[in-house]
Amino acid sequence: MGRYKLLSSLFSGKLETFAANKTPCSIIYNDEDNRQKHAMGLIVDLFERDNKEFVKLDNGVEIALGSIVNVDGISAVNFDNYC
Repeated sequence: MGRYKLLSSLFSGKLETFAANKTPCSIIYNDEDNRQKHAMGLIVDLFERDNKEFVKLDNGVEIALGSIVNVDGISAVNFDNYC
């Protein structure tokens, strides 16, 4: 298993916990133009499209996992410590 898959798996696991607990969350992510955006809502789905993983919120917003900077104060960079 490569580093990306492990990081993705750990981060996905945390996001799945938010979804299972129906915990509203605040997500900071970078858009296609590398501008930081903010979204809030309930995670209703984690899915893969075109070999990229996404999270879908109850308001219809879809965010690529690789673009997420922070979820509820948990920095995506912190998952490097587990690898």
